[in-house]
Amino acid sequence: MKSFITFGSLAIAVMMCSHSAAADRGKILDRHGAPLATGNGGYPAANAAAHLIGYCPGGEGQHGHGGIEEAFDAVLARGESVQLTINRQLQTSTYKILQESGKRGAAVVIDPENGEILALVSYPSYDPDKLTKEDLKEQLAALSESPNSPLLARATEGTYPPASTFKVFSSLALARASKAGAQICSGTTEIDGKNYRCWKSSGHGELSGIGAALRNSCNCYYFLAAVDLPVSALVDVARTFGYSSPSGIEIKESIGALPSGNIQNAAIGHGTTKVTPLQIANAYAAIANGGALYKAHLIANKEPEKIRTIADEGFEAAHLEKVRAGLIEVVEHPEGTGRRAKLEGGMRTAGKTGTAVISDNHYAALFAGYAPVDEPRFAICVLQEGETSMSGGQTSAPLAARILAKADALRKTDP
Repeated sequence: MKSFITFGSLAIAVMMCSHSAAADRGKILDRHGAPLATGNGGYPAANAAAHLIGYCPGGEGQHGHGGIEEAFDAVLARGESVQLTINRQLQTSTYKILQESGKRGAAVVIDPENGEILALVSYPSYDPDKLTKEDLKEQLAALSESPNSPLLARATEGTYPPASTFKVFSSLALARASKAGAQICSGTTEIDGKNYRCWKSSGHGELSGIGAALRNSCNCYYFLAAVDLPVSALVDVARTFGYSSPSGIEIKESIGALPSGNIQNAAIGHGTTKVTPLQIANAYAAIANGGALYKAHLIANKEPEKIRTIADEGFEAAHLEKVRAGLIEVVEHPEGTGRRAKLEGGMRTAGKTGTAVISDNHYAALFAGYAPVDEPRFAICVLQEGETSMSGGQTSAPLAARILAKADALRKTDP
């Protein structure tokens, strides 16, 4: 029997046990009722959902650690089962796609119309089924010492430079400041005695505006267009789309940091700006739905809650439409940097690639976007880390295409 328990303003969907609450711990279920945690120490999704679900070694009488097991420990301990917005099939398929890539990373899929999280994956991970009460301390110590940090929930707690995925928000700042006109990229430009380089050393030539700049991910366009733009203009846009703020998710998350310092570096998503893959996905969900930022959430049957709309912050709808048109070209144009995210079968995708140098021998490649463009059902962020240079268009965009294709197939067969 399904019922609801309210904690403040949060209504939690629970499945009431028909026997004593002192029996098994409550289950954690996906959106269709498939178990993600069985309540007696079993985790059917294993590594694929470990950071999301957490673990409770020993089952009955033990406290949950991490994820939903910790956040709703009291509810689960009473034998009541929490139902999530997650699609277990999409969760496990997304994990497998990241695993096959062989790179550390994360992927998030959100419904742009309500903030429901459909998949929330970090890789590498660990198997909560193998964590035992007797040897827990030793097992966790071994995981903590692993160089790949399998305990790190990269999707929600890892913070990264957004790189060129941030050019969407720089574009909005430029449009609002009437600075989104044509620029010429020769591959390098000098500003205040310092040389700034585009990723394309030969240059992109003349770019008519932000649409062409996004399609080509031209650094020089943003270096030049943002010359007289205060960093505070970027901060305003970043805040509007949820950066450096909690997303609303019910489990632990990092909040990152806002742009500061050099406007040229900030405009292309480098410098001090730090975000989580979850924040990126939720920000792009707001772009997808026309400008409404929802609280991201994992609990099923929860009323969607808007944080703000771009209209509230003084953005014009026409500016957002120019950005959205540019994001379509990133993927659907034959020369777009995100063309490897293009899907077979007619579902058009919009998005943006990004490539970040995090530190010496530490790089991140990103793709963020949404599909289908005419009636968005999925917003996505895919991030990969590595020790060698890589690009979002080459490495993360193809993975996003596979995840979106799976999400669409599941929506059609099992909404």
